[in-house]
Amino acid sequence: MAGLGQASRALQELRLLGLHGDEAQPVLSGDGTMRFELSGRRTVVTGASQGLGASLVAELRARGADVTPVSRGDEWEPADFDCLFLNASFGLLQSSASSLGEDVREMFEVNVLRTIEQAHTALAAGASHVHVVGSNQSIVAAPASALYSATKHAVRGWAYGSARELPGRVSISYPGGIATNFFRNLRGDPAMLDDYLSRVAEASSNYDSPEGVAQGIVDGVYYCAREIIPTRFALDWFERNGEDVSRMWHPGLEQPSREEWDWWTLVRSHALTSSPQAAKGGATSDRVAGSPATA
Repeated sequence: MAGLGQASRALQELRLLGLHGDEAQPVLSGDGTMRFELSGRRTVVTGASQGLGASLVAELRARGADVTPVSRGDEWEPADFDCLFLNASFGLLQSSASSLGEDVREMFEVNVLRTIEQAHTALAAGASHVHVVGSNQSIVAAPASALYSATKHAVRGWAYGSARELPGRVSISYPGGIATNFFRNLRGDPAMLDDYLSRVAEASSNYDSPEGVAQGIVDGVYYCAREIIPTRFALDWFERNGEDVSRMWHPGLEQPSREEWDWWTLVRSHALTSSPQAAKGGATSDRVAGSPATA
């Protein structure tokens, strides 16, 4: 009975992903893995005025996506877009032994609540994919930025749970240090900011370029990964901190993590025989499928 339940869920996911339509996406490639083509898709990028957001706009346009950049104060409707790259956020430095101010409420509103609200609206309207830009602090919290880390842990919890519920339709990335104005736009305690920014200035020569991070994020979405480490710099940071990255996609991999790959195998093995790809002789896999519920 468990197999029938998984098959039913697999069929539901195929329909949600459009795999029973004439323009099936994601696409089963010749090597048996999945690809998500962005060309021609109505795509929105938030936080797009500068830095990583602007680089995401450029990278997506280079891949053929029909991109609308959105900045703070712009009016837009999430349900109007097929793909969303939710990048808008800001950071704050504050001791955990200090009183909370209004900046904290605004940060949770922007970084968490607004992001999740936009994602839910789009997915309910049938969007093909929502990508959330997280942070290395979605995984490892840092001193003096526990509140910012809490916002990034929150969106990771939402994105990872949603990605397991809706395979192929939700993903999140974990960039590390990026050479942008993000740090200069930090809010918080002035003394903490001065000390922090001086240390950032010393380390920033090793930071990733926003263009490189954007390329890694879009590559990860293309390979249908649910968790994306966009650059080698970010991957090295996680490994130095002893984090398990085995479930995560990173540059150099041409398929999702094993967990995600096994879920796609399950979906195909139960349901793809009735899809247009199978009718045209699409590839199948002899790998043993694993249940995503074991993650």
